[in-house]
Amino acid sequence: MQFCSKNRTQAYIFPLRKLVEIKSIEPQSGELSERRDYNMKQVIKEAMGDCSTIWEFRFLLCCQECGRTWHSSPVRFSKAGTRPETEGMRAVFRTLYEREREAAREKAAAEASEIFSQCPVCGRLVCDRCFLICEDLDLCTACAEALQVRGDIVAGNVSSSQKNHPETPYDDSTEGDDAK
Repeated sequence: MQFCSKNRTQAYIFPLRKLVEIKSIEPQSGELSERRDYNMKQVIKEAMGDCSTIWEFRFLLCCQECGRTWHSSPVRFSKAGTRPETEGMRAVFRTLYEREREAAREKAAAEASEIFSQCPVCGRLVCDRCFLICEDLDLCTACAEALQVRGDIVAGNVSSSQKNHPETPYDDSTEGDDAK
């Protein structure tokens, strides 16, 4: 069966020799941004490292440009410090732990999506210090340099007094990364 598009709302299906109406499937205005947010959270969730303990849930994400490590806000496990008395309760605690860990992961992905951006050229996740708002297309600093595009950094340089501030949960160590 062959399909030939006549225009955006009509198509001919040749073996049937019949005109078939096809609804336009263009996204609504808010639907596109929701889809983009969902995709970004999925990318972030897949890239996040899990450094949770039995006591609390915590996740990390490294900027693929500068190598800085971001840590999510810790979320305490509701049964931390409580010992299950039976094997049945142990199974309940494991299930509860996994549910709370997934909820904390969602929360961390939402936090990270406010700090990280995905470069549309190279696809890397970079922090706001390494992402530029440019005239035509926002880019990471490496792609902007390679394409000779100028722009403004999303987040300015952080002074040394702010590095350990709780509102900027960055670890400037670059262990295992080939940071510049």
